[in-house]
Amino acid sequence: MEVSLNEPSLGKDKNIRLYPAAHTFEKMKRWEAIHKRNPSIHFPKTAINKQDWYEVSIELRKLEDKMESKS
Repeated sequence: MEVSLNEPSLGKDKNIRLYPAAHTFEKMKRWEAIHKRNPSIHFPKTAINKQDWYEVSIELRKLEDKMESKS
């Protein structure tokens, strides 16, 4: 994911947004294919459809952590 930070005025609220990077879509495509083979592996289709990249990034990190702990 890529991050965008916007601070409208000094010391005030900050707006942080996540955007998918080019490689993010490749990961999501592989992730969905794995999910189709094994539905017990969560795939956040609703979050992706809503373009809730923060939620998608959390779910991806959970999956990556789980896979790393198995190796």
